[in-house]
Amino acid sequence: MVRNLVEWMVDSRATRHICTYRDLFQEYEKGIKGKCVFVGNSTSVFVLGKGNVSLKLHYEKKFSLKNVVHALDIRQNLIYDDLLNRVGVRVTFDFGKVILTNGGEFMGKGFCNEGLFVLDLVTKNKMNLLLICELVANIAKSTSLWHATLGHLNITSIKRIK
Repeated sequence: MVRNLVEWMVDSRATRHICTYRDLFQEYEKGIKGKCVFVGNSTSVFVLGKGNVSLKLHYEKKFSLKNVVHALDIRQNLIYDDLLNRVGVRVTFDFGKVILTNGGEFMGKGFCNEGLFVLDLVTKNKMNLLLICELVANIAKSTSLWHATLGHLNITSIKRIK
């Protein structure tokens, strides 16, 4: 099962905001041992913590999600649309788009992708780049792997590339 750590799905069937990636939290407190949330496939996932996540939308718009649950065993980050409504953000689903407004002012939008509404964020490409860099850094720790991958290049050249 493939996970996407940076996309956020607007979900009308969720019961709370859920995030899979710890580094997206601005404020964070570790969870209570044994606490879990139930998910759509009738299973439960452990909660590691909770906190606030700031999302940057296009047009210099930002908003913060409060009390976001941190759970690793979720494939997608979820935004519960009813919780947005409770803080004054109106969520409208219309013709394959989701539109967010606050007090009549446009906040952001998203698009339907395979039946799920994906929020269009500025940070999506930046976060993908950070995840790729993190992956490369972890792989770079293994010189022997790079040695074999690069056609048995000498160690000095591998260290220079690293």
